[in-house]
Amino acid sequence: MDEKRIQRIQNTIQNELGRIIQEEFDIPPKTLISITKVEISPDKQNANIYVSIFPDEKRDHTIDLLKKGAGYLKSFLEKRIRMHPIPKLHFTYDKTIAQTSRVYALMKHRDTKKSNA
Repeated sequence: MDEKRIQRIQNTIQNELGRIIQEEFDIPPKTLISITKVEISPDKQNANIYVSIFPDEKRDHTIDLLKKGAGYLKSFLEKRIRMHPIPKLHFTYDKTIAQTSRVYALMKHRDTKKSNA
């Protein structure tokens, strides 16, 4: 399968799954889930779904809910996307955003200390 088609499928899954999670999935109150990336295996049987979760304290519980609900979420994707088969969904926490926030906070703290010196 060509690269453009794979990218299009990944984008479609990312967009639709984001909508399904917001509209149909029971997420913990005051929790924000963002799908940051989707990677489909070459055989289209598996999809790694990378998510960021805010606040960080709800990360483990929310990832567990997503993993347990993967079949439920896949069934909604099957209704919304014309693709056969819909890949098996594997959810992974994406540390990138949290790490970027921490680096930014450290830089801000450093700059504040310099300006007060």
